[in-house]
Amino acid sequence: MEFDVVKLLEFGVTTTLCIILIWRVNPAINGLKDIIKDLVTVVQVEAKNVENMKDAVDMNTAQVSQLRVEISKINGKK
Repeated sequence: MEFDVVKLLEFGVTTTLCIILIWRVNPAINGLKDIIKDLVTVVQVEAKNVENMKDAVDMNTAQVSQLRVEISKINGKK
């Protein structure tokens, strides 16, 4: 969509410059929206990975505690 700058100047130079600026910046803003959506997806995946790692650490901690008990039994302390 082309626009006639002369007709826009009827609204004033400031208004015309604002309209042109918005017209030119709008595609960049839309591109940034796509990038932000991609980043949100990456953050969600990483949050899930951290949650899974936390569960694995909790499970390993429980296994280490059981191993300590078994070693203590072998050594005759419990």
